[in-house]
Amino acid sequence: MDEQVLIEISKHLKPKRYTNQIIIKEDRPLEMMLFVVEGHVIIKKKDCSSEFQLGAGDLYGEKLLVWPSWTSFHGTRPIATESVQAIDDVEALVLLASDMVSIGSRFRSDFNKLGMSDRTDSHWELLTCDKVTMLQEVPKLRNMDKQVLKAMSEHLQSNVYGHNVNIVQEYRPLSMMFFVTRGKVINDETGRAGYFFGEELVEWVLDKSFPEILPLSTCTAKVVSNDAEFLVLTAEVLKSLASDNFVSHFSKIASPLDLFTFVRLTRLKKVEIFRHMDKQVLEAISERLDVVNYPFKNTYIIRENEPLKMMFFVVRGVVTIENNRIIERPKTCEMGGFYGEELAHWVTTWVSHSSFPAKLPLSTGSALRGPRGGPVEILALSADDLKSVVSKFRSSFTRESTLLTYSQSEPSTRDPLTMLKNVERLKTMDEKVLKEICGHLELKKYEDEDIIQLNEPMEMMFFIVRGVVAVTNEYWKHYRNEAERSNHSGDDLIEYWARSKYTVFSAELPLSPFSFRAIGEVEVLVLMANDLAKVQPCRSVTIIDYSIIQVD
Repeated sequence: MDEQVLIEISKHLKPKRYTNQIIIKEDRPLEMMLFVVEGHVIIKKKDCSSEFQLGAGDLYGEKLLVWPSWTSFHGTRPIATESVQAIDDVEALVLLASDMVSIGSRFRSDFNKLGMSDRTDSHWELLTCDKVTMLQEVPKLRNMDKQVLKAMSEHLQSNVYGHNVNIVQEYRPLSMMFFVTRGKVINDETGRAGYFFGEELVEWVLDKSFPEILPLSTCTAKVVSNDAEFLVLTAEVLKSLASDNFVSHFSKIASPLDLFTFVRLTRLKKVEIFRHMDKQVLEAISERLDVVNYPFKNTYIIRENEPLKMMFFVVRGVVTIENNRIIERPKTCEMGGFYGEELAHWVTTWVSHSSFPAKLPLSTGSALRGPRGGPVEILALSADDLKSVVSKFRSSFTRESTLLTYSQSEPSTRDPLTMLKNVERLKTMDEKVLKEICGHLELKKYEDEDIIQLNEPMEMMFFIVRGVVAVTNEYWKHYRNEAERSNHSGDDLIEYWARSKYTVFSAELPLSPFSFRAIGEVEVLVLMANDLAKVQPCRSVTIIDYSIIQVD
């Protein structure tokens, strides 16, 4: 080796001390080359097939020195074939793989002159085996035929991501599985480091909708080191491998029933309300999903202002969504999308009552197979089936509520005072003032209609007594029901009232930042702005801004 290269390598040697710890892990990317200066390390394999010691003057990891001469230098990293563990105290000089990347790139021509061109096929086979070993770390691939794993290894692509980048995000479509070869990546929820992510893809390769419809990631993977290097296997590659001569090998990973359930559960979890349900409930719901085809153009699936008899998930084709109340171009719902989410909120809210309302909520839009996009295939979940499953698991949906007390028939008590105290700005308000406000509350009913419209003056606020309300703006949609602490509208109106000095509000009331629409039948307690203005406590005493109070 050229002396200039050796000098450059020596500049990157760093002294390290280890005490009774594992320095290098078997079957993991080789992160360093180790020169033992003092003490001893033990070299061993998991299967106990070999075990020996190294002492002062010995080294481990020389594979890193020839690594820059590999044609796959920037695409893969050598894998440690043994574990290295310190015995008592060990002092060593360490050459990091990350430093070898810069050295190898700078002196690539020198490494290519090392006489490595006479490598045998068996040597290249060893490099492939490193990747195969890495793939076998994935539990679903542990017993996969090695020919399949070798085919996978040939399609692994190198990629680099910067600090704080989310490579995959929870509940977002998962388009790849990947292996960390350099740097640190953590599961954002658990905070634990991971070496591979995206195993869910292996479950999906036999589904006919894959990779047009992708599974959702079960976690968020974030780079916490300065950057990180990966080997990536894309969904398209996995599908092509499963479509070739290896379909029988993939069919052994999950039975058709398991795949059927897994794919449908993943579709259900695209709907926010389903994500937090018990798996047992979701499995029961998934069994009620029916495949329905719409081969003809301009065929309605759901009509606007008609009872919402189902919600659905698009498996194939493009569904057009029309809404006569909105002056906009029709929207589309494509493969992987869903429509009719409000039905799930309506059913899970009313299951807490003795019975469901006689009438279903009305659809706020029309869904149809449009003139373009080809035949449409959906998975339909009928309102009757959803009510049946949710009723069976009623205990899973019984919410503890300080607002309402249910009898065997209907809500028997409503506590407006407790409702008011759930409004952030009123928590510290004098109870006499709150009781005066309660005297102005009026019970009203709404049915499939707007209660408050977006960007309209807030002439009232309300508290949900029974039912569920859709809360929307141009970019966002949410649902509020009777049992939630945030079961009200009008925080901005309360803020406006708190700062006003008059018993009659001016014409310039604050504008509503959201639209509130009743989903089916809804009962609310309404507080009109003019009635609220009549309540005039000494706000300097009763409303306290805690942000300006300092506690010694």
